[in-house]
Amino acid sequence: AKSEASVFGFVAKQLRTHLSTRADPPLVTLVARNLDVLICDYDTCQDLLNAAVRLRQDLYPGALWKLFLCASDVDLVGRHPALQNRLQKIGDVLEQHLIGEMTLSEMTGIVVAMRRNNTVLKKSASQMTKRFMEVLRTVEEQASGAAAPEVPGEAAKSIVGTAEGTGKNWLPGGPRLLL
Repeated sequence: AKSEASVFGFVAKQLRTHLSTRADPPLVTLVARNLDVLICDYDTCQDLLNAAVRLRQDLYPGALWKLFLCASDVDLVGRHPALQNRLQKIGDVLEQHLIGEMTLSEMTGIVVAMRRNNTVLKKSASQMTKRFMEVLRTVEEQASGAAAPEVPGEAAKSIVGTAEGTGKNWLPGGPRLLL
């Protein structure tokens, strides 16, 4: 156990050195994907977030989104509350970039990440809400050909429910549902 801890310490120190001096988007993304392994080391997590803030955000918002979502998955803020301010800085950068196309499940993941990271992205949430409402309106219009729903939103629930998790396009005759 002692040798394992010393190896982890050595590797974490080397990683912190790379993150502090030569961080690039692929390294930030790679470390973010493996954050569950490093979550116990506050200094490495801090250096990862610092490296992400230093990236050229206009070119690499994808790396920042990945880090934001992975931080949520491992409950980084719950484990290290002092790092929340850095996630807020990353969130501020993400707010400057429009969200690209995404599925409803990806939108849900972002909302969960905002809650877990204690970082509200108002512009992104507004944009996702508008897109969700457009999809809901389209689904209800398509469903109204069969039977008008008694309660608004019921048509969308029934259509989504039948294709949930199948990977099928639940907007028949339309493009793949990406928001």
